[in-house]
Amino acid sequence: MNDFEYQANYIKQNANRIIWMQDRHPLSPSYGCFHYSHWRDKVSEFADIRFQEAGAALALLAHPLLHEPSLPMKEALYKAFSAGVVFWNRQQHSDGSFDEWYKNEHGFAATTFSLIAYGLAIYFLADKIEQEDKKILLQTAEKAANWLLKHDDFVKMNHQAAGAAALAIAYKICGKEAFLNEAVRKHQTVLKAQTDEGWFNEIAGMDLGYCSVLLDYMMLYHYITKDNSGLEAMKKLYAFIFPFIQPDITISPEAGICLNPYVSRLGTLLLSEHSPEAASVAKAMDSQSAGFSGIEPYLADDLRLCRWGYLPLITYIIREQMKAEFRFAKACNVQVINSEGAAFYEQAGVFSYKSKGLHCIFMPAGGGGIRIFYQGNNSVDIYSYEDLGYFYDDPSWTKYKMFTGGYKNTRKIEKDSNTVTAYIRFAPAKFFFPPFIARLILRIGCSIPYLSYWLRWLIDVYRKKKGTAINQSVAPLSEKSLGIILKRRLIMEGSTLKITDEIACENNSFRLNLRHLHPLIFSSKGIAEPPGLFDSLGTDKVESVIITKEIRTSDKGFSFSFSAKGK
Repeated sequence: MNDFEYQANYIKQNANRIIWMQDRHPLSPSYGCFHYSHWRDKVSEFADIRFQEAGAALALLAHPLLHEPSLPMKEALYKAFSAGVVFWNRQQHSDGSFDEWYKNEHGFAATTFSLIAYGLAIYFLADKIEQEDKKILLQTAEKAANWLLKHDDFVKMNHQAAGAAALAIAYKICGKEAFLNEAVRKHQTVLKAQTDEGWFNEIAGMDLGYCSVLLDYMMLYHYITKDNSGLEAMKKLYAFIFPFIQPDITISPEAGICLNPYVSRLGTLLLSEHSPEAASVAKAMDSQSAGFSGIEPYLADDLRLCRWGYLPLITYIIREQMKAEFRFAKACNVQVINSEGAAFYEQAGVFSYKSKGLHCIFMPAGGGGIRIFYQGNNSVDIYSYEDLGYFYDDPSWTKYKMFTGGYKNTRKIEKDSNTVTAYIRFAPAKFFFPPFIARLILRIGCSIPYLSYWLRWLIDVYRKKKGTAINQSVAPLSEKSLGIILKRRLIMEGSTLKITDEIACENNSFRLNLRHLHPLIFSSKGIAEPPGLFDSLGTDKVESVIITKEIRTSDKGFSFSFSAKGK
């Protein structure tokens, strides 16, 4: 089973699970709601409208290219969709917007993505949707699109890209010329925001996963409008992403500000006719599968299953259309790109190296994390090694554990012919959980007209300052150093890699206690760090320590050697 089939089948296998999440009591005021924490458990005072996108996925499962005997009957799927449309309409604010994150949010993402989901349902199933449901859906969609005419989201550029796609779809199903005009304008604002390296800003930096999300919706816009003006930019974006797609068709979350490890399927498929890199990945997806690792970033939990369940289905339908027209075979009829060598993006703070089945990814912006993959000749086995830095838990320094992780693309990086060096300061591992008073202020403030806009503005300022999305992940906040620095050097010598870590106190009056220094090293065979790494030093307290790791490859995978030297 290839990756496209695996992902579509995952949604099919979870169809009953999705239906089970819905309030199906016709007399209930929350009839049609998929957010069971709201309608059933009563622990949420409002319904996150992103759950409603599940209704679109259920409708699409009745599509002739997708429905099969193992699925619920088409009537059951349609009934759940119809109820979902009703609740989507009921939850719409008078201005056309919806809530996702907090009550009275009037959220751009909530409005945009729910419009896309239900808009695609009517786009692909127009003749299968009953008149009353079509009337409600079109009224709700037009109202949402009218709101989008007056709003942008430049904090997360994937949202702006989705806004262009949403309005393009609204134009197709509602026929209002203003929607197309604004879709074109939003699309152009995204193109103007592309960096010289090819990526687009998310909050305050680069995120590989959201590069994929942006690609999906920029290519969906192209699919709907046939506007070719963004193709060169998307080819440049994919050329940036390509070196970081790992042999198992995954990416490393540490490379991005939001820790999003999603890899585009829809955008990759649609771009495959125009980009050799995208065609190469689409060809791999058509012959192998990432399995659950490909599902996990965006479909594993209930919320993400409801939000994004329509994406693999749309991708499958479009792929079948392309196959029927022999376009997919033509796109995939490309030679595998010789991607060996190094790719270094200083602004993004990421580096990739490939050599004879070896693939190494170094992420200075992501705390200096290193992931290494190896696949021998004629082997289906992929071996992995990951070194995600260190944490230090000496309570005499701080009550917090300090670590080298966390996103910051302004870290100092140096590169010469075969060496990349990054300087990473240990920082306290702090995470954002809003206190009661903050939630109360947000709740009261958002009930006052126009104040919700300024509260969201303040939230976005805080997100940029702390270098994290706050929601959607457990990404740590960007904090100041507490006096320990890691100088990490990656040396590439063909199929052998050497990592040299020098850890030192920036204040010479302090000493490191090695009992509290913990490497975060793992391999496909388990923990790779040998016990007693620092025993040979004969002391626990040092001014600095140099740890050297040598990783060699063979047909049996990796072999390791470790050494430590103190001062």
